[in-house]
Amino acid sequence: MVSFQIDFLENYNEESVIEELKRIAQSTGKQTVTKEDLETHGRVSYSFIQKNFGPLRKILEKANLSHSRFTKAEKPELLKMLCELWEKTLAAEGRRPERKDLKKYGFPVSPDVYYVRFGSWKKALMEAYAFASESNEYFSEDETKIPAKETIQDKKRENLSIRKRFFVMKRDNFSCRLCNASGHGVKLEVDHIIPFAKGGTDSLGNLQTLCFACNRGKRDSLER
Repeated sequence: MVSFQIDFLENYNEESVIEELKRIAQSTGKQTVTKEDLETHGRVSYSFIQKNFGPLRKILEKANLSHSRFTKAEKPELLKMLCELWEKTLAAEGRRPERKDLKKYGFPVSPDVYYVRFGSWKKALMEAYAFASESNEYFSEDETKIPAKETIQDKKRENLSIRKRFFVMKRDNFSCRLCNASGHGVKLEVDHIIPFAKGGTDSLGNLQTLCFACNRGKRDSLER
């Protein structure tokens, strides 16, 4: 005999939805329910909850379940997190962050939070850019100042910090200083204008943003 299963809620009142959230949390072994959990395991949609009960956070509280602390985060906290994501995508892929990168790089916040707080992902990026430019907290003094002159004997080759690379690219408007290439799909790198091996330093004045092609071309010309 065929075994039938009810894969929908008989009622969609608040009590039924709360019980559904508890069921999902129990089945996933978590103390919270996310939008993704609803889409994968739920018998009620995220959009239905938002439309009828307000933010997911509110009904999670009524179900005695936890929610991401970033749903109530202040703008500076969200902007700092977006700057940190920008650092990671620049270091790994030479580009600005996309919405999907929040999940890809393990940030516990949904793109929806940025849409609600800033109006769009692009506006959030623009505010993050301004935040990185103006914040005294984001870049430490050691990362932005030009170091004292060093002798070649004193210098040791160290990798530039992700944050310093971000600062250089931000200063150069996230575009190649030779061909002006920028935007999606353009891989950017930080280059020493005077090569380290020829006495160049890691000071900001000796660093520039180049696209992969221009940086590769510069290296080839120096090696000839």
